[in-house]
Amino acid sequence: MTPRRLEQLLWTLTAIVPIGGSVVMRRSLTPAVTKSRIERAQPPNDNVHGAARPDALLGKLLAADPFRRDHGRFEPATSITAPVLQATRPAPPKPKLVLRGIVGGPPWDAIIEGLPNREGSFVLRSGDSVSGLKVRSVRADRVTIRGMDTTWILKLDRVP
Repeated sequence: MTPRRLEQLLWTLTAIVPIGGSVVMRRSLTPAVTKSRIERAQPPNDNVHGAARPDALLGKLLAADPFRRDHGRFEPATSITAPVLQATRPAPPKPKLVLRGIVGGPPWDAIIEGLPNREGSFVLRSGDSVSGLKVRSVRADRVTIRGMDTTWILKLDRVP
């Protein structure tokens, strides 16, 4: 055998041995072994917030049997790719706006209380913006204000 042939043979064996070893290891994993690992890997579910714990994800992965013999498709029912729920920050509270009065004639001015980050009453006209709220219209008996994903229609209370 020539040195060149011997070198080719050694390179071929070097490539075949790891592949053969992985095939033998894959065949040695049986569903019974996988199920016993699953039972050990699943901790009690004491997660109150709904966020997935790493232990639970490991249990789901092993339950999916990724090294199954039939090389079948991964079932979505056992999917570990479900979205992880995280707590969201609550939205800031919406202000309680109060219409105290309307002054003048066309164009009217509105006296409004309860604007966020402001104390006291403010006189506003149509088109004015204060603290992220925009006055859309001021009429003789009502005011329309938009902001914070809300539209307020404030009506003037009539005193008998």
